[in-house]
Amino acid sequence: MIFAVSLADYGNTAIDVQFFMDLFQDDTIEDFIVESMPGVNELVKIEKKNGKDQIRIRYHLFANEILRQMSLGKDAKEISFLNLVDDILVFIEDSRNGKITINQNTLSLMRSLFITRNADVDAEKPVFSPLIEKLKDEHKVVSDGKYDDTNDAIISIFNKLVETYPEEPHFTAHLARFYFYIDKNYDKGFANIDAAIALSESTYGYVDPLLYHMKAMGYSSRISNKYIKDLVRAINDNSEKEKINLINQIENDAQEAFKLYELVRKSNVGIAGHVSEIYMCINVANAIKRVLEESGESFSNYLLQSDGDWVMKYVDRATDLWEEVKKIAPETNSEELEQLEIRIKQLTSDLEGTISLWEDYVNSDTTIDKTQARRILAHAYIKQMENGSKKDEQDVLKKIIKLMEDNMVVESQHTGNIRLWFDAICKYKVENQETLIMDAINKLNRWISLTDSVEAHYYRFVLKFIQAINGSILAESELPKLLRELKQKSMNLYNRTVPQHWLVNEGTGLSMLYSNSRSKKNAISEEEMAKKMRLIVGRISNNYVNESHAYINYHGTEIYFNPSATKGEIDKSKINQRVKFGIGFSYDGPRAYNSSIQLMGKEDVEEVRNIETGMIIKCEVIKNVAFFTQVRLVGYSEEVGSIHIDELSNPFNRNHRPSIGSVFEVKVLNQKFDNKTQRNIWMLTMNVSGSSDEEREETAMAKALKNIKL
Repeated sequence: MIFAVSLADYGNTAIDVQFFMDLFQDDTIEDFIVESMPGVNELVKIEKKNGKDQIRIRYHLFANEILRQMSLGKDAKEISFLNLVDDILVFIEDSRNGKITINQNTLSLMRSLFITRNADVDAEKPVFSPLIEKLKDEHKVVSDGKYDDTNDAIISIFNKLVETYPEEPHFTAHLARFYFYIDKNYDKGFANIDAAIALSESTYGYVDPLLYHMKAMGYSSRISNKYIKDLVRAINDNSEKEKINLINQIENDAQEAFKLYELVRKSNVGIAGHVSEIYMCINVANAIKRVLEESGESFSNYLLQSDGDWVMKYVDRATDLWEEVKKIAPETNSEELEQLEIRIKQLTSDLEGTISLWEDYVNSDTTIDKTQARRILAHAYIKQMENGSKKDEQDVLKKIIKLMEDNMVVESQHTGNIRLWFDAICKYKVENQETLIMDAINKLNRWISLTDSVEAHYYRFVLKFIQAINGSILAESELPKLLRELKQKSMNLYNRTVPQHWLVNEGTGLSMLYSNSRSKKNAISEEEMAKKMRLIVGRISNNYVNESHAYINYHGTEIYFNPSATKGEIDKSKINQRVKFGIGFSYDGPRAYNSSIQLMGKEDVEEVRNIETGMIIKCEVIKNVAFFTQVRLVGYSEEVGSIHIDELSNPFNRNHRPSIGSVFEVKVLNQKFDNKTQRNIWMLTMNVSGSSDEEREETAMAKALKNIKL
């Protein structure tokens, strides 16, 4: 009993009293321990957890001293779990004691002591429970650094767990991990992990994604710890046949791992499916890079040759998944991701200096598949912009946009293309932002029909929201439907509620989007961010779930916010009141910036300037007829206008009319009475050159009124 509670304390847990009731077949054992076991009752205590009595050692120091003396004698300075293996095996066997049913608290105890729920990410650095890690270290000491697999303590423990709990798939899976990482017996490893997967499916009706991850890590381990080492040796020995054979083996294992990591990513359980695949790709590519650098050869040159195109895939996948994981990773993973970012930068360190080689490659008529090279070139351009001057930034952004649009023609299913494309157009500065946004929406509509990807749905919703803020009634009316579609597409996405972009009061159109950084070193304070936000106006919705879950209604679109994070500004009594607030966008939909939310007063209402000749205003296209484009005047709910085809200007003309919903600036010419509709119509022109700044400033006031029209 004393050994059992001391061992449990090593796993920072207690033992369910039922464990000892079953072991001694005595339901009064609890009273016996407390009243009739002098010495023992002074070392342990009874505590309740979830209504059940548990036995725990009174002090951690007691447990350590007991384990030290039991393992190495009364003068022991440390614990030797190697000397306690027989006791541990008896403890595991006693935990079930032939019972058909499983005590779930006891099962949790076994998991706490012998397995870990932390997913491995790097095959070169597997994670085990503290007790198993201690046994690994003791084996190394005993065997002078060489792992001794005779009379192995760890495999004895995992075998005993599998024997005692044959219906528990995770014990079988951790036996597989032992074979993958420690014994390097991959055949036994895959046999056991396949058995665990089958057991999970037959027992629970589904496969725990962690088991898929463990199997993928088995392939990663064989690649990193066996095939890569053998490949480097074959390259150094100029053994061409062996090199080709090993590359094929790496490729086969990698393809299996890719499929399993994809299953893990789709299961919405974290970022391990991303990070682990990135590490595997880095390990493969870096091994080749080191060999080339040692012989004075260029890594980029090798990638662009027929012999090296197999490695290009790993560089592309690593950088692409890295961009994806940065967008969904929670702040708690920031330290882990910083280490991964260092590895990514080391892998791609010389790409910036070889841009001309990559440009020649993607422009060559002889190159068949350019998609991976285009993405790598795009990343090299991005790195160049981050490290260099801003002088040629717009030209570089234009190149990235073109590269990704070319990729989408031949590789429509790859979401990395859309991601790089959108990041580039957000930074691309053009005078006519409305035309840029409309063009981007048209492309996204086409890509959604091809890919139906969550990224394309997300970007389209963001652009439509910007159009609505800028005065488009058509875009505004489409938002609820687009939001439903986005939520449906993202429902299984990990961390889908984290904002990807905020709308700030800088620039116009797409340049108002500010990428959300979860990196602590790049983060700005909450107060500073609240000041940067572009404020819009809505009402506190009746859909007020509780004090941490409520919505603001913006012209029919529900925007989530957390009332408890508004510093007392908003509570349930404020339903239907108008508020100003900053807004961001997540894959789950729009989210208000909580600390920016403010109740509105009378002083927040701006007066509307009367429309007059020469005034610059915004309009939204509602119809194209024979010789006119009919529009609605933004900020003036009852006013309409008409643009003669001769008054259209670039990029529009009589043969290329603006599409319905387009929003752009026009200048007022005069007002006429339309006999057909029996109303006044403003005659307008798109030729706004020569207009004064004062006229444009007045327009901004009218535009602001759109935000308070409820």
